[in-house]
Amino acid sequence: MAEHAANSRRFAIALALLVSLAFALRVWALERCGVDHFDEGVYAFSASSIAEPTQFPQLYPGQEKFSPPLYFGASGLLARLGGLPVDRALVTLNAFLGAATVALLALVGRRWFGPAAGLASGALLALNEYHIALSRSALTDVAFALAHLGAWFALIEALRAERWSKALAAGVLVAVAWNIKYHGWLAVVASALAFAPIFVARLRTPAAWRRPLLMGCAVAGIAALGYLPWALHIERQPGGYAALAQYQSTMLRGGWFENLTRQGAQQRFFEGPFSAAALPLSLACALWLSPARSVAAAGLAAVLAALACLLGGSFASAALAALGLILLVPRARALEWPALALFAALALWCVLTPFYHPYARLLLPVVLLVQLAAGCALDGIARRFAEMSTAARTRAALLSLVVAAATFAAARLREDPSDPWRDSRGVERAAGELASTLPAGARVFVLGDPALAWYFRRAGVAECEVVAGPEVLERLERDARETFVACGFYPRLTGAEQRLIDGAGARLSQHSTAVVQVKDVRLLDDFRVNQAQRLRREPGDDYQVRLHRYAP
Repeated sequence: MAEHAANSRRFAIALALLVSLAFALRVWALERCGVDHFDEGVYAFSASSIAEPTQFPQLYPGQEKFSPPLYFGASGLLARLGGLPVDRALVTLNAFLGAATVALLALVGRRWFGPAAGLASGALLALNEYHIALSRSALTDVAFALAHLGAWFALIEALRAERWSKALAAGVLVAVAWNIKYHGWLAVVASALAFAPIFVARLRTPAAWRRPLLMGCAVAGIAALGYLPWALHIERQPGGYAALAQYQSTMLRGGWFENLTRQGAQQRFFEGPFSAAALPLSLACALWLSPARSVAAAGLAAVLAALACLLGGSFASAALAALGLILLVPRARALEWPALALFAALALWCVLTPFYHPYARLLLPVVLLVQLAAGCALDGIARRFAEMSTAARTRAALLSLVVAAATFAAARLREDPSDPWRDSRGVERAAGELASTLPAGARVFVLGDPALAWYFRRAGVAECEVVAGPEVLERLERDARETFVACGFYPRLTGAEQRLIDGAGARLSQHSTAVVQVKDVRLLDDFRVNQAQRLRREPGDDYQVRLHRYAP
């Protein structure tokens, strides 16, 4: 009992330190964070309708194509109650939720696979620069990853305990995930896949499978009821739910293996010194809770450090996760819920994710599951070096921490194009600079860039709206008056800017330009990894914003 109590204290202390470190890394120089991604601009407009309804009286047109309301709604409420600018509220919320995800992942691992596995998983996530970068963005993915992890865990626990009160809580949490991103219901699918082998094993005894099956159906029903208000809102929009389904289908694409390869390369792009140091640090956490021989532990930490430096933290974590899954096979064959749940969720997300357009941010749920499995491997490894001595355990953990610090220093010598703390207020500065050149009361059309349009509005350009490329010339000709048209990366990519120039002819002249630097998450959505690396080495004018003057 004394050893168990001591381990609980060690776990609590270490987790508090990890979460504090995770939070510090995610809020460091938060004033550098802005919105520069297309989707971020959409959420900024919609959140502003809650924070400042007099200036922004409605959601962004077509908001339903991008996400349900919970993330931008909570951010707008935070901005309104806390007196924060909306862009700061969007990022601040993600920074808090990112640190909370570290705590939840560690607690899930502790509950299912033991304290050492949980703490090691939390350490891997705390220093993961991919997760840090997303936590400093204004996208929905960090909030979704936290909500989905909580919903999946709660649902498995409800089925495992066969308690209706837990099922009710799980249904509410699935509804929360579903109201952040449209695939939040996949928590139910992952749980159903985990239940499938148990269901088959219990087929001969209906009383043994009927209750969890009914509870799963109840959870799905509660989640659907929680999502229903937004579904009804979508149905009231032009085209209804069919239009949303058609739009979403345009994001589905072939080339599953090609997409997976690209997402793997994106993970490598985010490999910095913190991600490399995460592996020996996670081993130190496992050793802190699992007695081990110090010399053997130091050697193992050095091996992990070498793997992290050579392969990158994400690939080394994936290799550890594979080992962790092998160690969990006996538990899965014994039909233990936690092992089945991890196998099922990993299989589901690994198969489905590459079918979608390979945005860098979409791999986050997979990353959390991989780190949970890697924590199991580190726990298993630590146990194999067991030596019942508190002094040995402390020496082993300290030696692993020394290796983690050395790994951080060594990894800083590698080329690292990524920077989770990169200044991302370039669009804001560009909008302010361009707005200062405009005459009073000017009308501005922004071609397909909500983030730029939102910052124009913040810079005092009251008559500013986002206009789709195909309709801009028709709009200009229908209401023939002086108008300024802002074109950034997106209209150049689609050719909309060139079509406007060709169609308007002498009526269009270039008024001014501004240079923009964007964060890594945006860069990887716009370019393949090798092009993104080249642009970090040799910045060009790809993100230049051009302001044209249309004079009828």
